Amino acid sequence: MKNRLTILSLLIFSFLALVNNSTLLAQIQFLSNPRHTSVFEEKAVLSSPEVKFIFETKGAVRSTPAVYQNKIYFGSGDSFLYCLDELTGNEIWKFKTDGAVTSSPTIANDKVFFQSKDGFLYCLNSTNGKLIWKFNLGKELAYKWEFDYYVSSATVVDNVVYTGSGDGNLYAVNSSNGKLLWKYFVGSRVRSTPAIAEGIVYFGDNAGKLYAIDLKSNEPKWVYETDGVKINIEEFLFDRSALISSPTIHEDVVLVGSREGVLYCVNRETGKLNWKYDHKMSWVISTPAIYKDNVIVGTSDGHFVNSLNIKTANENWRYKTKTPVWTTMAIASGVVYGGDYSSNFFALSAETGKELWSFKIGDRIHSSPVVQNGVVYFGSDDGCLYAIGGSQQTSDRHEKSKKVVYWEESKIYNYFSNKTDEFIRDYFVREGYELLDAAKLKTFMQDRMNDRLPSVVVFAKNFFPKSVVNDSTKTDLLREFLKGDNRVVLLGENSLAYIQDQSGKLTELDYRKAAKYFGIDYGGELTEAMKGLTPSYLTEEGKKIGLRGFKITMAGVNADQVTTVYAKDENGRAASWIKNYGGPANSGLVQLWVDRQTPSALHTIKNAVEFGLK
Repeated sequence: MKNRLTILSLLIFSFLALVNNSTLLAQIQFLSNPRHTSVFEEKAVLSSPEVKFIFETKGAVRSTPAVYQNKIYFGSGDSFLYCLDELTGNEIWKFKTDGAVTSSPTIANDKVFFQSKDGFLYCLNSTNGKLIWKFNLGKELAYKWEFDYYVSSATVVDNVVYTGSGDGNLYAVNSSNGKLLWKYFVGSRVRSTPAIAEGIVYFGDNAGKLYAIDLKSNEPKWVYETDGVKINIEEFLFDRSALISSPTIHEDVVLVGSREGVLYCVNRETGKLNWKYDHKMSWVISTPAIYKDNVIVGTSDGHFVNSLNIKTANENWRYKTKTPVWTTMAIASGVVYGGDYSSNFFALSAETGKELWSFKIGDRIHSSPVVQNGVVYFGSDDGCLYAIGGSQQTSDRHEKSKKVVYWEESKIYNYFSNKTDEFIRDYFVREGYELLDAAKLKTFMQDRMNDRLPSVVVFAKNFFPKSVVNDSTKTDLLREFLKGDNRVVLLGENSLAYIQDQSGKLTELDYRKAAKYFGIDYGGELTEAMKGLTPSYLTEEGKKIGLRGFKITMAGVNADQVTTVYAKDENGRAASWIKNYGGPANSGLVQLWVDRQTPSALHTIKNAVEFGLK
């Protein structure tokens, strides 16, 4: 009898576990849950970021993606909601609206709910993308201050869809048939996404008011007026009132950011202020994210992300960025993910704010990240959805890596024209690379051979100075440097093929010199080595390290001459590649290509040369 009871108890426990799990699987909300904590119970990417895939749309991707049953859902400024395969990034279906889709999709009971800037709330079948219903959200109220990028996303609780609208209402809509249940008018646009807990829905409006509405009575429990309500905006000529940030619920408080430049913490039972943190007029668009008893938020013109203790408002740490931060941070396994206006996507320690890694993309980031199965997904104004994976092991060598760019004024033949070499130089200097001339480059290489720290040398001046290359000996500095944990990056043709006179004028080319020095058979001396200007296309390895698009290249080699091929020309030869000389993986000579007259997308070059850098 006792055994039977034990078995019965186990069966009941297992059933309840399955029910609870299916409930979780059946619902994917904006910022992880109806409380908007932005915490994901997932494995984190701790180091060595790598591209799983990049999906390109025809509009800015400011929507935050949702991942559900091996599919990714997100909106784009091109008016489509997209559904992709989670593993491959291949399109499964897309649904067209009549406006930009900047809201973030919510999935519940195999339905996808989202707003479009065409003024409708949509409900689609999550499997095939077919329209189930759409709900008219009314005519937008006037709002003169612009920078009005987002619309409210949907929050679904107990088969009711809650969303704000530009017509000044909070709407409650039946999730099955799209029928209006009730609405609450506040008199100004509602761009924040409702947060819900214990029968109360919290949301902000563009007039600077935070509302707590009882879901039973549909009446306010309280209304908190931020200081932005009292500000005469005309004196500043920019908005200092709107609550674009969505409220976040943590225990007995609700937190929300304001365009006034303040983060508010309000008692959610009484609506009384606990504390406020002044960002000095820097808009707080980012929705507060929760880590333990701390709130983490980004700021606009202040250019930082910081962590505050929720009970005391004391600052734990601050991470400085170069540009505004509008994204909401995502937190997984103690790692904070976010992005900024300088196209930089970053991962920080939630405990210390220390940067763990960063990844450069094509344009500013308004989309907030989500984490699923050890992969981070986010969108960008470059029109792409990014899927970034990587190592789930920490690395203590990231800060020690040395990154430099070689360039100096010289009369030698310049492969690049139209000041492209200076453009490359300036880009990498802005990205934190140290600028070296020939003498400093020699010292740098000698130091790395002594301390064995990993390094990257980008040759913006497409020339090897005599301080590091002596092709009359087999033991010169560059050869020895290539044997360590170092990367030497060429962005044009190999300059060891150049033969120049005393004035630096190019007199002829002989690729046999470069072949002998680097141990790479280019296939001949002149034209048989150059092979003409040929388009090249990325391999899967090239996509993985962050390269994008096709390039016009030259001097392709057989694949067996190099270690890893990143791109092949139209004749199947290795056009972009890395050749290892006995050092760790991803070290050695790297051949990539930048257009000699009109350089572009240098962020993809940076990602590639830093791939796997510890």
